Amino acid sequence: MNTSFDLVDQEVIAEDPQQRMPPRSALVALKPLGIGTPCRESLTSYFQRLADAHCVIPKVLAREFVIPQLGFNNRISETQADRFWRSSFFNGMGQVAQDWARVLGDLTSIKGLASLTLVPLRGSVGAQGTASPKRRWCPLCLEEGVRAGTPYGQLLWEIGCVTACPKHCVKLVDACGCPSGEKLNYRKAKFLPHICESCGESLVGRVDPELEAPSQDEVGLAHLVGNLLASPVFAGSLLEPKVNALAEFLNEAVRDIGEGNAECIAKILNVSKGGLSDWRHGRHLPSLPQAIHITRTFGATLAGVLEGTKYEGVQRVSPKSIHFRPRRAYYRRANAEGLDCRLEAILRANPPISVAETARRLGTSTKELYRLYKELAYAIAARAKVWKCEESINRRNARLQIVREIAEEMTAAGIIPTQKRLEDRICEIPKTFLFQERKACQQIYESVWGSVMGRPLH
Repeated sequence: MNTSFDLVDQEVIAEDPQQRMPPRSALVALKPLGIGTPCRESLTSYFQRLADAHCVIPKVLAREFVIPQLGFNNRISETQADRFWRSSFFNGMGQVAQDWARVLGDLTSIKGLASLTLVPLRGSVGAQGTASPKRRWCPLCLEEGVRAGTPYGQLLWEIGCVTACPKHCVKLVDACGCPSGEKLNYRKAKFLPHICESCGESLVGRVDPELEAPSQDEVGLAHLVGNLLASPVFAGSLLEPKVNALAEFLNEAVRDIGEGNAECIAKILNVSKGGLSDWRHGRHLPSLPQAIHITRTFGATLAGVLEGTKYEGVQRVSPKSIHFRPRRAYYRRANAEGLDCRLEAILRANPPISVAETARRLGTSTKELYRLYKELAYAIAARAKVWKCEESINRRNARLQIVREIAEEMTAAGIIPTQKRLEDRICEIPKTFLFQERKACQQIYESVWGSVMGRPLH
C-alpha cells in the first residue's frame, strides 16, 4: 500500500511542462479593462480598482506595497504616498508613470500596464500640455459601466486636449455639483472611478450631459485620439513607437507637396519656418495637440503618423489653396496722394501723437513714413516728444503740490510730516513716485514745518 501510494504521489507531483501551475503574485491579478478599444482604462482607475479589490484605500496600498518597491522607505507619510496617484502626471509619459506601471505589473503579474498611460508616446511627441490637470469623466460611460458591473475611468479622459466623449458626443464633466468646501473623511470615502471623493456619492446621473453640447471639431479630435488608443501603438508588445516618425512624415510632405520648399508646408500648417525645421530635424518634438493639428491638416491618422506610416494614402494638400497672411498695405509714392496733407493735419493736431500711432491710423508703417516723408515724420516725433516731456513735468508738479497740501494739514494738526506718515495718508499718488522724489518731498517737509513752527525739521 505504501509503495503504490508513493507511486501515485510521484505521478501527481511530477512536473508536467503542459500543466504548470501559474506563477503566484503578491496582489490580485486584476485585468485592465477596455484594452484594444478607444475606451482603454487609465492607470489611475486600475490602481483604484486594485485597492478596492483588497478592501483598502489607495494610499495604504501605495504605502505598503508600491513605495517600498520604488526604493522609498515604507515609513513614508500617508500624504506623500497619496500624492502620486492623484497627480496629473500619473497617467502621463514621464518616469513616474513608467515606474508605477512596472511595479504594479510585478505585484499583479499583469504585463503591459504601461499601455494604460501615455508612456507609449514617449519619444514621438512632447509632454507639454498632455495630461489634464483635473479629473474628468463622461456620465453616460460611467452609467453604462455601472449597469455592466464594471465602472472604470478611461485614459482618454486624462488627455488634456480631449474635451468630449467620442462615443456619446457629450462634453466631459469635471464637477459633480457637490459643495467644494465639504470634504468627506477619508476613512469613510470610497475611492472608485465612479464615486465622488468629496461627497462620496455616485457620479452617475449627477450632471446633465445635455447642458452643453460639444462642437464637431471637439468630437472629431476625440475620435482621432480614441483611434490612437485602440491602435497597435498602445499594444502591450509595441510600447516603443518608431522614433522620429513624425519628422519623416514632415520631410516627405516637404518633398512631395512642397516640392522641396519647406516654407510652403510651414504656411499650410500656420507655423514658423524655424519651428518646422526643428520638428523635421528632431531638435524639438511637437506636443500632442500640435501632432493632431498636423495629421488633421493632411488628412492622415494619428496612429499611422506616429508608427511611421509612409506618405501614400494621405490626402494631398495643394499649395495653391494656401491662404497667406495679408501683408501690410504699404503706401507708395505713386498712390500716396493726399497723405502729406493728412500728415500736416496730424502735425497741427492737439494733443500730439507719436509716429507709431500716426502709422497705425494711416494703415502703414513707421519705416515707410520715414522713407517717404522724412521731414514730416521727424517733426511729428519731435512735437510728440516735447509734449510728453511737458506732460511729465506738469504731472510731477501736480503731485508735489498734493504732497505740500497734505504736509501743511499735518503741520497744522501738530503732526510732524514724514515720509511714512505721508504714505499712509496719500492714496491718489503711487508710492513709487514718493520714493523716486523723496529728496523733493523732504525739502517740502522741512519748508512747511519751518515756516509754521519756526524751527527746522530734525
